[in-house]
Amino acid sequence: MHAHLVGANDALLSTWWLAFNLQKGAAYYAGTLKMQKVPPSMRFLACSHDCPSSYLCDVFTAIFHLLGSTFADVWRAKVPFSQPWYCLSSAAVMGMVHSYNAECFPASNRPTDLPQAYDFQRLYTNIPHDLLRTAMARLFVMCTQHVNPWGVRVVSTPFKDPGGRATHVAYFKYSAPSRPVGDHQGGSTTRYFSPADLTALFACLLSTTYIRFAHVLVQQTCGIPMGISPAPFIANLFLGYYGLEFLRQDAATTRQHDTLQSFAFCKRYLDDLLALRCPHLCHLLYTDQTYRGLHGIYLFCLAVTPQRHPHLPPAHMPFLDILLVHGQRPTRPPHNGAGRRRRSHAMSSFITTRLYDKRAQPAFNGVRLSRYVPRHSNVNDPAKDNILASQFHRLRRVITEPSNFCASMADVISTLARSGYARGALAHRYRRLMAARPELFFHQRQHSPALDLFADTWSQVRPGSRST
Repeated sequence: MHAHLVGANDALLSTWWLAFNLQKGAAYYAGTLKMQKVPPSMRFLACSHDCPSSYLCDVFTAIFHLLGSTFADVWRAKVPFSQPWYCLSSAAVMGMVHSYNAECFPASNRPTDLPQAYDFQRLYTNIPHDLLRTAMARLFVMCTQHVNPWGVRVVSTPFKDPGGRATHVAYFKYSAPSRPVGDHQGGSTTRYFSPADLTALFACLLSTTYIRFAHVLVQQTCGIPMGISPAPFIANLFLGYYGLEFLRQDAATTRQHDTLQSFAFCKRYLDDLLALRCPHLCHLLYTDQTYRGLHGIYLFCLAVTPQRHPHLPPAHMPFLDILLVHGQRPTRPPHNGAGRRRRSHAMSSFITTRLYDKRAQPAFNGVRLSRYVPRHSNVNDPAKDNILASQFHRLRRVITEPSNFCASMADVISTLARSGYARGALAHRYRRLMAARPELFFHQRQHSPALDLFADTWSQVRPGSRST
C-alpha cells in the first residue's frame, strides 16, 4: 500500500501540490449492521477523517457539489419532459407528488399503476472501476460542455486551528490558467483541473482505497468506497448518468416516445428509486434488456430489486420519510393550465402523503431508540427549544393528511414531555407555530370547518408527562 501511495504522490505533487499523507495508517473500515434489511447484513464504512486520501476526497466533494447542480441543468436541457431523477431531500419527492396529482390520471388499482420503489442492492460493492471511471469521464465532459468553461478551479483554505480540516470551494474556470496551482494571501491555494485532469484525479482516488481486515490490507477494486465524503455524489452522478442516457435515446415511433414519457414521475435518492405510474419500469431496469425497441437503464451488476413491505397495504409505499398512499378522487373540471391535461373520466388517481417512521418496522421491535435530547441535558437551550419548531416544519412539508399531521405532532409533543419538557410551554409554542402558518391545510379546513388542528393534536397527546 505504501509503495502504491508513493507512486500516486509523484504525479499529484508535481502537478497540483496534492499528496497522500503517508504518515497515516491505511483507510480504516468499520462494520455496521443494516438492521432493517431482510436478512440483516453487514456494510463497511470508511473513516473519512483519518484516511490517507481524506484531503483528496474533500477536494472532490467540492467539485461534485459544482457538477451536481450543473448536471441537473444538463438533464433539463436534454430531457424537457422530465425533472432530474436524483434528489437530495424529500422536498423534490413532494414536488413530484403534487405534479402527479395535477395530471389527473384515470383511477386504477393495477399493480404497475401504483407507486413502485426499488433498491440498488450492490451499488457500493459491485460496480467495476473501469465502468465507473468511464461513466464519470463522460459526465465530466457533458457538464463542462454545457457551460463551456476551460475547466474547474478549486479554492482551498486551511483551517485556522491546528489539526483542523481545510475548506474547499469549486468554481468553473472560463480561461486557461498560466499554471495548475496558484497561491493567495491568507494561505489559500487555487488548483485548476481540466476535464481530462478530473478523470485522472478520480482514477487516483478510486485506486487508493484500502480495507483493513485484522492485520491484512486489501485494496478495493470494485464498488464505491462508502463513508468517504464524495461517496454520495459519486453514487448520485453515476446513476444519474445512466438515467439520462436512457431518456435521451432516440424514440423513432409514437409507442417508444410514450414509453419514455411514462418515466416522467421518477425520483431517486442514492440507492432508492421511486416511480409513479410507470408500468414499463420492470421491463427496462437493465441495459441488457430490450423492450419496444428501447434499451434499459442500469447495469445488471447493480442488482436493482423491488422493495417489499409486507406490513403495509399494497397501495402504500414508503420513500425516505414519506409514506405515499395511492387512492382516487372525483376528477376536477377540465383546466387548460400549464402542465395539466384535459380529462373526461369521473375518478382520478390521487396520492396523499403521511409520515413514515422506519422505527415502526417489525425489525425494530424491542429496540429502545431515543429521538430527542432530554431537557436536563447539557445541550444549549436554543437548540433544545428549537426541536418542536424543526419537527413542526418537517411534518408540514411532507404530510398532506391533516389527521396524520395531528397524530405525528402529538407523538413529538408526548415524547418531548416525557423527556422533561413542560407541556404548557410546548402548547404555547405549538399555538404560535400554527398562528404563523395560516395556510396550513387551508383547502381541507375550507371543506371541513370543524377541523381544529390544535385541538385534534392535543387530544392525542399521551398523559403521564410533565405539565408545568
